Amino acid sequence: MIIFYLNITIRMTLDKLKVEVKDVTVQVNLVRDIEGKTIFNYKYNIDADLNENQKKTIEDSVSNCSVKKTLLKSISFENHSME
Repeated sequence: MIIFYLNITIRMTLDKLKVEVKDVTVQVNLVRDIEGKTIFNYKYNIDADLNENQKKTIEDSVSNCSVKKTLLKSISFENHSME
């Protein structure tokens, strides 16, 4: 699911930058080797001609992705049983 949101974030940023893009690919690997910690390793590739400013803008938008921000927050499960 996070792949989808990162891909959309990148594509929306490219659209705002008015960059013609051929393809965007995103890979995410879930690492659960450390007890009590989950790591999402991600990488992406953009098939387009980008200058350094555009690359920086895209990196910033990925770093500030709303789904990523949500996943970085503390999570709890609360039981609200139906009676």
